[in-house]
Amino acid sequence: MRQCENCGKTASNSENFCLECGTKLTIPATEKRNSTENGPGADSQEQHTNTYFRQSNTKKEPMSTKKKVIIGSVFVLIALLLIGHFTIKSLVDPTKQIANLNKYYLDENYEKFTQSFHFPNETLVDNKAFFKYMKELDWTKNINPELEEKLDETITKGYSEPLTNEDNHKFITVKESKFLLFYKKYSFNVQPVEVSVSMPDHKAHFKIGELVDTEVSKETKKVGKLAPGIYTYSLALKDDYFENDIKKKLSITNTDNNKQAIEIDIADYQVHLTSDIEDAIVFINNKSTEKTASDVKLFAAKLDDSVKVHAMKTGQDGKEEKSEVITLNDSAHHLQFSSVQAHHKAEEKKKADDAATEDFLYDYEETARSLFYDFRSDYEYALESADFSYVQDYFSEGSQVRKDYSKFVTDHNQFDYYEYDFQSNMIDNVYAQDASTIILDSTEIFEFYLTEDGTWSYQREKRYTMKLSNDTLRITDIQDRSKVIKTKISD
Repeated sequence: MRQCENCGKTASNSENFCLECGTKLTIPATEKRNSTENGPGADSQEQHTNTYFRQSNTKKEPMSTKKKVIIGSVFVLIALLLIGHFTIKSLVDPTKQIANLNKYYLDENYEKFTQSFHFPNETLVDNKAFFKYMKELDWTKNINPELEEKLDETITKGYSEPLTNEDNHKFITVKESKFLLFYKKYSFNVQPVEVSVSMPDHKAHFKIGELVDTEVSKETKKVGKLAPGIYTYSLALKDDYFENDIKKKLSITNTDNNKQAIEIDIADYQVHLTSDIEDAIVFINNKSTEKTASDVKLFAAKLDDSVKVHAMKTGQDGKEEKSEVITLNDSAHHLQFSSVQAHHKAEEKKKADDAATEDFLYDYEETARSLFYDFRSDYEYALESADFSYVQDYFSEGSQVRKDYSKFVTDHNQFDYYEYDFQSNMIDNVYAQDASTIILDSTEIFEFYLTEDGTWSYQREKRYTMKLSNDTLRITDIQDRSKVIKTKISD
């Protein structure tokens, strides 16, 4: 018997190769001598035997099932490790994180977009509110480019300064952390805001979506840490006449201490009523409140034209007067009474007319003064020549005063000889009667000589009425303001 030098397997003397591992077996020295002693025939037999074993040795025995399982398992493990590596690498790839964020933003996928950020434990998050906040900050132009910049800086240096909001307060921090020993993972950590609420002058039920549901009063109450966002809160209000849930937009944003106190002023929700008549009684939906407009407190009325309001006042004569009926659709309403409104309109018209009259006088007083002096000068020529054409353009076309003065001037043609001497033309007063009429008061002194009557001195106080027509001021009337003073000077 022999033993394989390679694997130690026992083999028979007739075997030249190990049946276990195929290693050629060494022939002991004693067998070699026996072979020589047996002669040529024996040598030939040995050669035949060796040939048989060499041929047999070329055929390998089938691999055992156990070996196949082990080898297969190794290959599968390697494949799984490679797949896992590339999968993990893809998952923690920061450029892919940014790309996914942009895709979610463009698709308006509120949930996936918001969940791509990290919020501290116990943070109250509303996906849509956070998305709307990012949209308001202009994610595409402002937030995304800066976030990429902070991410690159963190990848390079291992850290970066926080990204800030529009008020320059800390908003998002890019954080690097180890992942499964061999990888680095980057997270976008959002700073929450600690929110508190109070309502000094009232009590009401307060809700922020599905996140906050509480009673509020004058005592400040902490409602939790909320992610920055554009939220809508609802307030369940109740007054003496109505109950109503009022909704209002709420912007929660980071501050220097990341705290935000919401103080709800009930006056912001009050419908303010006023009335032309202060002591008139207000009726809501035809039911008396037994209160005046200033005493009625409406906080919960729906401003959708469903509520009708009017007021009633009993006059000194015992007659009732009703105001106009209004429908509530705004935060302030005034109850108007027709009698009071008519009086107000009259006053307003008078004020407007007075202002227009004042402006007119300012613009045309000097024109009126010049018109008077020019008229008196030309009128003297007209009288001396008995020719009305000298002054006809000073008068309004078709007016009675024009007809009267035309006749008076032309009647002088009947006299043999006469003479006028205008000694003084004084303006006593100028004022505007309305926005197109000027009144000019004058005192005029002149002498008149007539052959058959002698010389007389006249003093006349006159009132000229001038009206604006086609941007031109013309005389429409001339009247004596007092009795004419006539004095005989000579025969």
